[in-house]
Amino acid sequence: MKNYTPSFMILSSAALAFGLGFKSIVPYAMLIGIGLHTIFLLCAAYSLGKYRAHASQLDS
Repeated sequence: MKNYTPSFMILSSAALAFGLGFKSIVPYAMLIGIGLHTIFLLCAAYSLGKYRAHASQLDS
C-alpha cells in the first residue's frame, strides 16, 4: 500500500499558495485556497491513518 500523505501535504501547500497569489485577480481566491487546504489536510490525515493501520496489520 502506498503512502499518499506527502502528496496531500504538497497539494495543501499549493492550495494556500494559490490563494495568496491570486487574491488580487480572483475575487474569492483566498477562501478557495483555505478550503482546498483544509480538504487536503484532512485527506492527508486519513491517508496516514490508513497507512499506519495497514502497516500495523503487517507487523502482527
